[in-house]
Amino acid sequence: MKLVDFVKGVAIVLVVYEHVAQGVSHRGWWNSPVYFFQERFIYSFHMAGFFFVAGLFVQESIAKFGTGQFVVQKLRTVLWPYLFIGAFNIPIFLFGLERDSGAHDLVHAVLIPTLTGQISWFLPTLFLCLLLAVVTYRLPAWARFAAALALNLLWPENNPPTILDDVASYFVFLAAGEWVGGHIESVELIPHWATLAGSFAAFLLVAAGVWNPAIGRSLAAPLGLAGTLGLFLLTRGLRDSVFETAAVWSGVASLGIFVLHPFFQGATRVVLARLTSTHMVLPNVLIPTLVAVIGPGLLWHSRKLLHIGFLFEFPWGAAKHIAVGEKHVATVLASPG
Repeated sequence: MKLVDFVKGVAIVLVVYEHVAQGVSHRGWWNSPVYFFQERFIYSFHMAGFFFVAGLFVQESIAKFGTGQFVVQKLRTVLWPYLFIGAFNIPIFLFGLERDSGAHDLVHAVLIPTLTGQISWFLPTLFLCLLLAVVTYRLPAWARFAAALALNLLWPENNPPTILDDVASYFVFLAAGEWVGGHIESVELIPHWATLAGSFAAFLLVAAGVWNPAIGRSLAAPLGLAGTLGLFLLTRGLRDSVFETAAVWSGVASLGIFVLHPFFQGATRVVLARLTSTHMVLPNVLIPTLVAVIGPGLLWHSRKLLHIGFLFEFPWGAAKHIAVGEKHVATVLASPG
């Protein structure tokens, strides 16, 4: 579904961009108020959008295949690529390419962080949220969302946060997606001008909400949902444009981009450092972002030809059918999902 792939595409580009921008900021090259505002703005909704999309087809998927097969498929398409990321960190540590954690042994540097969801919080958090969706499958959609919202608001803030804190923060968006379900297609019926105006209004609301750096958990869910709505409205507003084509291409490849982009952006930063000594923000953000989106995207779209599908999905035990009507069950990051 183009609508969903567009949202995933914009969201995954924002993920890559923010990871690159954080690296530039950590090097002291971009620490202006503009940086901190755009960081709060993007983080308020870009991951929420992934969880929302993940929830859209959960109900239909479980109804068609059953809870057991649903969980098995999420093990294959969500946890497996996460374990690949963890395994890839082993040679990185052994060759001393990156030891920012300060840990000096493999167990504390790689194995424990992998098992506790610290090396990449998104995929294990998504998997646990999907398990919660299975547990709450028979609840009315409104009741599930209300419970998820209460969990979001009442869960104590811990420092440092754990994976359970992330689940408490993001399950509300997955539950919202479950509630909306196939009704998301109604966006296609809204006039073109109205979707652009609505998208602008939604993002303006998000910008107003994050203007104060002291934004608390009480506003996180409303702003995340507003930003997600803005993305879906933007999809309709940019229909049949070059931007839509690029976003859909990235959205289809979003799992591959998510899994591989850290390696591409890291390698690009090394090359840039050797070729130029510039600390200008634009080239140090734009070039690694483009490489880290296009490179993994090309590998994803060529994964069958290159026989590298095992990087993104467990190579055995796939369900013979992964579609419900015309809607793909495994639509979120190969599933974010």
